[in-house]
Amino acid sequence: MNETIAAVSTPAGRGGIGIVRICGSEALRIAAEFFILKHKKPIKPYTIRYGFIYDGGLPIDEALLSYMKAPRSYTALDTVEINCHGGYAVVQKALGLALKAGARLAEPGEFTKLAFLNGRIDLSQAEAVMDIINAESDYALASAARQLSGSVKNRISSLRDEILDVQALIEVSVDYPEYEDADRTVIIERLSGISDKLTNMAAFANLGRALAHGVKTAIVGRPNTGKSSLLNALLERERAIVTEIPGTTRDVLSEKLHVGSLILDLMDTAGLRQSADSIERLGIERTLACASEADLILWILDASCEMNEDDLAVWEIIRGYRRVIGVLNKSDLPPIWDTDGMAARFGIPFFNVSARYLYGLDSVKEHIINLFAAGDITSGDALTAERHKQAAERAAASLQNAAEAAGAGLPDDLISMDLTEAVSALGEITGENAGGDLIDRIFSSFCVGK
Repeated sequence: MNETIAAVSTPAGRGGIGIVRICGSEALRIAAEFFILKHKKPIKPYTIRYGFIYDGGLPIDEALLSYMKAPRSYTALDTVEINCHGGYAVVQKALGLALKAGARLAEPGEFTKLAFLNGRIDLSQAEAVMDIINAESDYALASAARQLSGSVKNRISSLRDEILDVQALIEVSVDYPEYEDADRTVIIERLSGISDKLTNMAAFANLGRALAHGVKTAIVGRPNTGKSSLLNALLERERAIVTEIPGTTRDVLSEKLHVGSLILDLMDTAGLRQSADSIERLGIERTLACASEADLILWILDASCEMNEDDLAVWEIIRGYRRVIGVLNKSDLPPIWDTDGMAARFGIPFFNVSARYLYGLDSVKEHIINLFAAGDITSGDALTAERHKQAAERAAASLQNAAEAAGAGLPDDLISMDLTEAVSALGEITGENAGGDLIDRIFSSFCVGK
């Protein structure tokens, strides 16, 4: 890299500290143009020195300067960080002086992109950096931290090596036909085993994503069962308008709720029923879209009255979903249904709740925590990105094709082609086979200064 880049690495606005990061071969020289050390002796790598920021001979701020020498730095390049006071003017002044001295303004995510391009981290670890920044729950932070430490990288690399070992056996038969062919039974067993591992990883990817980025939770039911009241009760504030008029909610309201170490992305939806109102129908369409994308559905029923056709129609829509919890709202009124009977009838858990008097909410929250905090989510190699899931699925499909080709007696070179595709798909996760467009797209979502 010939250019030296600079950016503010702390959030915009006022704060106790502002950090200007300078990275590249000229980092130390550029910093010396406007940062004067209190003591004139040369700065040593991995130390912090006290000094002043100067602009045209005038002191602007007192600050600290840290110096990390290549290759032992975040980017594997020479890096200087200036810690000044966190006012907007002084931070921008320090950045401007760095640019004036010869640095270029860094692009979004360029520091982490350099760490990836210089081989210090792989692509999955680079994505974990942004996940740590965006983490809003203990699960999200723990998942991102494991991925940053190399959990996904190590797991994918291990599976990739297993595929390459099988491919090496096959390539011997291709390159040296005078030797005995590789045992097809062994080849099929090994490929099927690797494919199963990848399939399992892909199967848990949605759960991993939900835990890392928030559990999409759709509150659904017919009109007037208390969906908006339940949202307000869970949030402990009046977020949604509540009236006795059916169909009050016309659009999807979204709010985040911390439940233990989880984040629920609550979505209050329009009541599901037959309607001639064009606006209400649009709301119902959005409800159906939310339900189809949800990780969890809270099915709200009125515990004080008989189920009607609209209730049963809602059940027909959601009955195939993996995680559904029945909520018998208005349980402060004389109930008609009991939770055990409803659970036996529909095959899902039910809870008595009163959104009006905040009754039963803790039981629902506790069940949600237990539902998503099963042992299968603690695995350090859980995939949390959709692109990781898709790559794992493609790799598994290629391995299955190779196993079928081996079983059908097809030539070794055709089997090897499928294995090459599988290796390439896994390389997209770690970055070995990621195209420039994909890399640019990933890092463009980062903040400037990271």
